[in-house]
Amino acid sequence: MVAQCAGNLLIVDDEPSVRRALERLLRSEGYVIHSARDAAAAERILDNDAVDVILCDQDMPGKSGIEFLSGAAKRFPAQRRLMISGRFQSDDVAHAIDSGTVHKFMMKPWDDAILKADLRASFRHVMASYGNGDPSGDATPEAQRQARADFDEDRRLSQELHSAAGNGSLSLHYQPQIDLKSASLCGVEALLRWESSIGAIRPDRFVALAERGGAMAALTHWVVCEVCFRAQQWQPAWPNGRIGLNVSPTDLHDDVLVEYLERQLGEHGIPPQSLQIEVTESQVLNCDDGVLGRLNRLSNMGVELAIDDFGAGATTLAYLADLPFTTLKLDRSLTQQLGSARGDMVVEKVLEMARGLDMKTTVEGIETEQQAVRARTLGADAAQGYFFSRPISRDQFRDWIANERPGARG
Repeated sequence: MVAQCAGNLLIVDDEPSVRRALERLLRSEGYVIHSARDAAAAERILDNDAVDVILCDQDMPGKSGIEFLSGAAKRFPAQRRLMISGRFQSDDVAHAIDSGTVHKFMMKPWDDAILKADLRASFRHVMASYGNGDPSGDATPEAQRQARADFDEDRRLSQELHSAAGNGSLSLHYQPQIDLKSASLCGVEALLRWESSIGAIRPDRFVALAERGGAMAALTHWVVCEVCFRAQQWQPAWPNGRIGLNVSPTDLHDDVLVEYLERQLGEHGIPPQSLQIEVTESQVLNCDDGVLGRLNRLSNMGVELAIDDFGAGATTLAYLADLPFTTLKLDRSLTQQLGSARGDMVVEKVLEMARGLDMKTTVEGIETEQQAVRARTLGADAAQGYFFSRPISRDQFRDWIANERPGARG
């Protein structure tokens, strides 16, 4: 019987007889099978095809299986990677499994039934990671077909994101931030948009696909470069301007982003304080020593740091006292409570504690004049939301700067 969770399988082995045997065995499972004799050939396949699961030999000419799978894991973390080998190298294999480079190790000769079961489980895991569930369960045939179609679309989009930074399909929209005391422009948040081959994709969807598919770093680097370029352009008319940009949790797992941002600031000749890096409250909750060190590096450079979506999780302001953040952005879930006695009390306490930590505050999601008035009355420094402006194009925002406060709303 053909497995319902069939997808794209890459077999990598330098022995032709092994590749042929695996292809014969697994073709009946319904997989689309790609085959490569070494890491170089396999990497070319990954550049052009959306591979779900890799079944790879360890001992090969050129790169070893672990070296190849390590590179694949960084580029496509949503893939499942299985290793099959004629000998067991305990230390190397154990480290690869512990690091997540390899999800399963099998010895040659393999047991056909076990190998098939492990691959089915791997494909189900990949599909579940894209939010499509397991179509091989009790769902109706129609639901299975829809789940498979949704998964295939997500997988294609995930692959497409790897070239998005270089093909002109990315753009930034800008949402102004207003000083509540002076009613003047005090900052702007840059928001990434993507026009894929099937049309515009929601940011929450394509960001999740980029994180799972390993394309997030390329997207973030594009945003940093574009933001620095615009900051340089707007600086003469907006010398004290500040542009906020969001970063993904994966962006702070190593030093690459920090170093790239530092280079871009130097190349564009803009002051570090003209940028504000925004990280979500959930990221702060999972802030380990490595991430904290990178945040401190950014702060020491002069880049401002903001906690985004505060109030959506369970962070306490006492915890924030040890972190290098300068701005607290209140989540729209708190904004929606403004006007009620309990909602006003919660927001007022948050604002008071933020001031005690010498943090500026921005209230997000302001949609009505009443909310804007309450935020100002309770002591918030700034606000953004549809009441002031929807996210607008760079040309519209350039006009906003030139006119200081055009009455654009909508």
